[in-house]
Amino acid sequence: MTLKLIFVPTWLEKILKASNEGLNAILEPEILGRILSTNDLDFYKSTQQSLAQILPECVVQSFDTGRNALPGEEGAPRYTGSIATVADEDGSLSRQYLYGNLPDQDDLPIRPAFKVARVGYDHVILTVDLTEAAQADAQGNLMKALLKELRGALPLETVSTLPIMQKWLESRTVNQLAC
Repeated sequence: MTLKLIFVPTWLEKILKASNEGLNAILEPEILGRILSTNDLDFYKSTQQSLAQILPECVVQSFDTGRNALPGEEGAPRYTGSIATVADEDGSLSRQYLYGNLPDQDDLPIRPAFKVARVGYDHVILTVDLTEAAQADAQGNLMKALLKELRGALPLETVSTLPIMQKWLESRTVNQLAC
């Protein structure tokens, strides 16, 4: 078993809260279909393929990501509209996609810190964390939180072979040697 990693952008998190739904609604296609338009839902699902633009490579390689991480997406029709609005000129995910209509978006990071939540048996949800403490060591905090979820779901022998664990061990060794 591999855990599935799903990103919930700030705009969708706000819609879930306004609809009195928790993050677990991401795993319920009928709930999403009720609170999002068909185009918004298809757009959101299609942009799951863009996780590699905002996450370290070792994270993407250690989880099931993209549309197949979402329930009911095997063989589902794909979004046919333009997803150009999700990317900036340099190809990175746009702040508009990440944050929605937050004020002062230009000051917000394009590679934000994340909160990690386990939802269901085999899904891990990422949401944007804009707190100053989270931004201080965004990648380190993300890797620690994801490793905690992996270790809770998989045998240590399996976790130890994943790219995220290898990268974490490398960073720990380098940091310790630098003392």
